Order: sequence, then structure tokens, then C-alpha cells
Amino acid sequence: KSSFVLAGRSPLIGCPRQLLSGEKIDTMDSENEITWMDMTDVLRDAAKELGEGQMLHAESFNLGDSMSALEMMDPKMDAGLLNPSVVAADECFERELIPLNPDTETVIALIDRLSALEMTWIRGSALVQTIFTSIHCHRPAAIVNDTLRVYCQALL
Repeated sequence: KSSFVLAGRSPLIGCPRQLLSGEKIDTMDSENEITWMDMTDVLRDAAKELGEGQMLHAESFNLGDSMSALEMMDPKMDAGLLNPSVVAADECFERELIPLNPDTETVIALIDRLSALEMTWIRGSALVQTIFTSIHCHRPAAIVNDTLRVYCQALL
């Protein structure tokens, strides 16, 4: 019999809803029946042995995948979070909360930041978590400064 452990479900890690309700799980292959195991205590014991900054992970884990994970309740990462302190892009333009005609030093700083965001996107991060974190990229035609407007339009 094969044992599979999938993270993310409690109290039995890897336990599908059917198992909790007592329903039979159709594995589609009666010869290779899946056996579910409660790994909660094993993971808790392993966590006790970890020092600060250490983590337990599968061999196939890579840091790139972890950086693409959603962070729930983080206003910058959770697109579904309704946060009154976060101002919508349209409102930023309407209320002129962002500089549409910035000075040269600010343009250079913005282009530097946009370049870094572009490289992060090219390396595989989500567009919404990289380039579109810059309000200027939501409506580049509204930017008065020619250099910044053209850069944002070329980026998109």
C-alpha cells in the first residue's frame, strides 16, 4: 500500500472530506489503494527540533515556489482582501495621490523600481504582485512626464 501525505488540511493532514464523513474514497485503481495517515504528531515533533530560521520541506521544494505563494490577509498579497486603508488605483489618479509629473530624481527612482519589478516578474512572480504594484502602470496615459509615461507604456 502507498501512503500519501498532503499538507494544508487539518486536523488530519491530507485527509479528504470523504474520509471525515465516512464515505468510501474511489481511488480509480483497486490494486493501488491509498492509505491516509494522520501526520499531525509527526510534524509537531519535527517542528520542535527545528531551530530559528530552519524549516522542514520535501526534496522537491524550492524557494521560488514559496515566493509565489499567497499570503492571506496581507493587503499587498491578498487580492481578495477588502482593506479600507488601501486606495484603489482609479482613486489615486482622481485625487492626484501619486506624482504624474515628477521631478528628474523621482523619475529615476521610479524607473529603477519598475526595472526591479520587471525582473522579478520575468523570473516567474505574478504580474499582479510585481509590475502592477506600481500605480503608474495602471494608467500610463495619465502620466504627464514624457520619460516616465513612455517607460511605463513600453513596460506594458
